Amino acid sequence: MLFAILFGILFTIQITRAQGTVPNTSPIACDAQSALRLADNSEEIVGISPEKAIFVDLGAAWCSLCKIYSPTTKASALRYGFTYIHIDWEKSREFVDACGITGAPTYTVFNNGYRFRTIQLPQWQNQGGSASQIDAVIKKAAEDLRIYP
Repeated sequence: MLFAILFGILFTIQITRAQGTVPNTSPIACDAQSALRLADNSEEIVGISPEKAIFVDLGAAWCSLCKIYSPTTKASALRYGFTYIHIDWEKSREFVDACGITGAPTYTVFNNGYRFRTIQLPQWQNQGGSASQIDAVIKKAAEDLRIYP
């Protein structure tokens, strides 16, 4: 009887895993694989390898600077050859904590699966930050990675 119950439980777990309904319980790290898994725009990045140059936009619904800068950062990241990912700060606290990020908006660049550079922009608001300054910082990262001429 006990054997039948255990077999039934194990069989149910295997069927559930095969159907893909068991949530991914892999630990969240500050790496490209975790970023791809947490992306809000996952429909835009289907099949993207974590080995690519990835530009992660970490923003939050409550962050006015995130809303202001997001269109500019996305356009610049795509223009300079990055795969653009947006991750919601509030929904991905474990990723934010793993990366040691303390403010929004923050942008993290990954290359070959690992973090290459983190860019924090909130201070730019007080210094007259502009779209051209954001573009220049993203272009510099692309040039340093040699993905943009």
